[in-house]
Amino acid sequence: MIRVEGPDNNRVQREYICHVLFNEILGIEYTFTPSNKDSWTIGFDNGLIIIPDLLKDKYNKEDIPKVVNFYELPFTPEKDIPGIFTHGEYNRSGNVVTLPIDIFSSSFFMLSRWEESVLSDLAPNGRFSATDSLSYKNNFLDRPVVNEYITWIWNILVELGYSSIKEEKNWELVTTHDIDMIRFHRVKRYLGDIVKHASIKRFLGRLMLLGSNPWDSFDWIMDLSERAGIKSHFYLLVGGKDRMDRDFNLKDPLIRNIIDKIKRRGHIVGIHPSYSSAIEKKQWLLELDKAKTFTNCNIVEGRQHYLRWLPKSTLTMWEEGNMELDSTLGYHNAPGYRCGTGNIFTLFNLEKNRPSTVKERPLIFMDGTFRDYLKVTPEKSLDYFKLFKEKSVKYSMPLTILFHNSSFDRLTWAGWDSLYTSILNLSGGKK
Repeated sequence: MIRVEGPDNNRVQREYICHVLFNEILGIEYTFTPSNKDSWTIGFDNGLIIIPDLLKDKYNKEDIPKVVNFYELPFTPEKDIPGIFTHGEYNRSGNVVTLPIDIFSSSFFMLSRWEESVLSDLAPNGRFSATDSLSYKNNFLDRPVVNEYITWIWNILVELGYSSIKEEKNWELVTTHDIDMIRFHRVKRYLGDIVKHASIKRFLGRLMLLGSNPWDSFDWIMDLSERAGIKSHFYLLVGGKDRMDRDFNLKDPLIRNIIDKIKRRGHIVGIHPSYSSAIEKKQWLLELDKAKTFTNCNIVEGRQHYLRWLPKSTLTMWEEGNMELDSTLGYHNAPGYRCGTGNIFTLFNLEKNRPSTVKERPLIFMDGTFRDYLKVTPEKSLDYFKLFKEKSVKYSMPLTILFHNSSFDRLTWAGWDSLYTSILNLSGGKK
């Protein structure tokens, strides 16, 4: 068993980050002991790793680095590694290795999202932009840097002679679907094709589909999932009072039929709390109760609508609702690792300054990101997916994707059904 020691301050944060890194991600046994040293150490009988301690007592925007340097050092899993909080130089003397990167503070920065809590003025609507993040500005949003850090530590331990084994894990494709809309509003959409797109061709295409509902793609989604050995996660929007929320009518018999089919076929029903609920506890709890009653499910997971997430207040509401798993933390305008990992991990409640009772399954890849923000084709989007799959396989972590049920309309989303089919064919669930 390895022994981790760190300065005797900020103990809650230190114990938290050790648990996430060593237990939840790496899967090895460890002990943590506070010490009177001014650095971290990771040791076992025959070796020692010394790491600078740069953990902050408070979270201030001034403490966010302006520039992240990339280090080419021995035993890193990639050709270089981003250093978020750094001090000193790399050195090896016998079986003692000194690192210049505080992998603990750097990982806590990514996982806790304290960056977003101190830059809240940049996200007045509660939807933090990828372009404001340190990882995007320094070109490592597409890298699971937390996994890189702990894999680096593991590689050094093995080099020093550590012989215990770590938990064997596999990559997994996790398919999620936010149910914002279920009925295609024909007249409004048909007129929109002419006014917005000046497209007679698209208008005529709509006329040919009269009587169909391209947003009722649920059977098709579940068919693909089942062939790949996957259970899909469907997150249901049940209300809301903001213009960003959809006019969703739970009295529509179609939604009852859809939920019943999802349950009958063994897939997972979760909640998609409304835009307004992200900052209104009463509204959030009302929607959770409404979703449980309507679906007759013990709902324990979901994702906030619009990816609206305030690092302090929103998480506390999820805790009060006895939720187990959130999957909001991906960026709307860029794919990648908002939290520095694709692994499920315990969140940190910045408002209460303690580990949360809620875990996070980070969102890495979303349909609208590619079509609406990056403006790329389904074919190019598949290339992105392949890159993220490679990283998931390499670091044995889940790859969570979001495709809305309304994203398979072959006129407004031409080719995206083929993309989704290709993704599942490439994945086949667990490998």
